Amino acid sequence: MPTGPITKLVADNRVVGLSLTYSILYIVAIWTLATIAVALFFIIGLALAS
Repeated sequence: MPTGPITKLVADNRVVGLSLTYSILYIVAIWTLATIAVALFFIIGLALAS
């Protein structure tokens, strides 16, 4: 019987780890897109100003 809760705990940890990994990837993707957007606006602003 003691293997039941332990395997459940390991499975929960695996799920938590996966969701953490996906959330980190999500944040990195949004951060990259935001950086690109800001850079584009900056370049367009410079082009229009000159």
